[in-house]
Amino acid sequence: MLAVDSYSGSEDGFGYTRAVVNQCMNLKPLLSSIVEAAVVVALSGTIVACSFEANNGNVFEGEIQPSNGIGLGLLDGVTESLLLVAPDDYVVDTDTGAIRRYRDDLTLRPEGQGVIAGIGYYPIGLDLAVVAVDSLTIEPEVYLTGVGRRSLILLSRGEVYVQGAIDVSAICFDGRLECGGAGGGIGARSLGETATGCAPGGNGADVSIGGIGGIGGTGGGGGGMASAGGHGGAGLDGAAAGFAGDNTTGRCPGASLEPLLGGSGGGAGGGLVGGIGGGGGGAVQITSLTRISLIGVASNFYLGIFANGAGGGRAQDGGGGGGGSGGAILLEAPSVILDSVFVSATGGGGGAGGLASRTVDGESGREDGMVASGGTGDGAGGDGAVATEASMAGVGGGPRTGGGGGGLGIVRINCPEAGLRMMGSRISPDYTRADLRVNTSSQ
Repeated sequence: MLAVDSYSGSEDGFGYTRAVVNQCMNLKPLLSSIVEAAVVVALSGTIVACSFEANNGNVFEGEIQPSNGIGLGLLDGVTESLLLVAPDDYVVDTDTGAIRRYRDDLTLRPEGQGVIAGIGYYPIGLDLAVVAVDSLTIEPEVYLTGVGRRSLILLSRGEVYVQGAIDVSAICFDGRLECGGAGGGIGARSLGETATGCAPGGNGADVSIGGIGGIGGTGGGGGGMASAGGHGGAGLDGAAAGFAGDNTTGRCPGASLEPLLGGSGGGAGGGLVGGIGGGGGGAVQITSLTRISLIGVASNFYLGIFANGAGGGRAQDGGGGGGGSGGAILLEAPSVILDSVFVSATGGGGGAGGLASRTVDGESGREDGMVASGGTGDGAGGDGAVATEASMAGVGGGPRTGGGGGGLGIVRINCPEAGLRMMGSRISPDYTRADLRVNTSSQ
């Protein structure tokens, strides 16, 4: 190991000093004064380990141990940085490792395990997929969307610098609502199916409309995760509706996001043609050995990291679908900068119950972290949950009732307190912070 007594480099635009010594690039906050820093680097060709001391006495030293048991050996053989350039958007498939440009399907990395085109892809167990890069840069207003059954882990030897967005929100590219984001639960499409996820919403039910000979339906329940979804609106004479998804079974992750799981889907509405449940937001873990920088524009809601649930579908003739819950966002690095960005893992609004001519889908979770409204109709859907408001139940009491809103997801930042800097950013739900886990045995 080679010890170096001080930083080289100069202050950048965010009040940080950048150091580049051999392969080691780290950041030391400039607080009231600059103190002497020690940078320890591995010999050429090995993974870098750095240390620094801020003037508050906190020390980060050693080799990062990523969350969810991800080993740094997955960076072995990785030689390429991933640069996503404007004006295009890109998709990473957690089931195959393929990275493609959305507009023309141009392949940046083909399918397959191991290191291909200098970028690694490793499925871990049944639920996780690691994409390993030398560094990651996303240019302004460019989206990287994660899709697939597995939660996405982006592991970077160098800096992750995002001026656009990383999005694992619930999405079906053909406009349907039931698909989850990467690792997120699926909404139920009919009473013959059940929603998936750690706390899925329950399906509504068919309701006989006495004296008319028709069939109405109650709304599906919203999916849950960190908080419960809203239940569907009860029908005439208190007819049962879809139950709210909640974590009474303990299957959902806690604040640490270990295990890394996405959100839950909403239940389907009952009736002749009830609304489909919205998909749950996906899950993303971004681990950098140096720094994560999310740099946006204060007036642009759509820059940042998103894991929002989808809105529940409107009924054609019956109850509305429940909204999907928000998913999971985990950021970990020695330095994390959030400048004028939005980080959201919120629930989708429930779909409206009624007849097709007067029902509206629930709004999907919003990038700006504001409330996703339930759909309007004979029985309005419940609003999705945000940091300041719980999910709402669908409106009941009639023959065709609304679906419940989706619950909140989880946001976690693992970073030394001195290395976390936030300016003009909005996070919904409120985040929790913990220090990095490090291995100091090699020092």
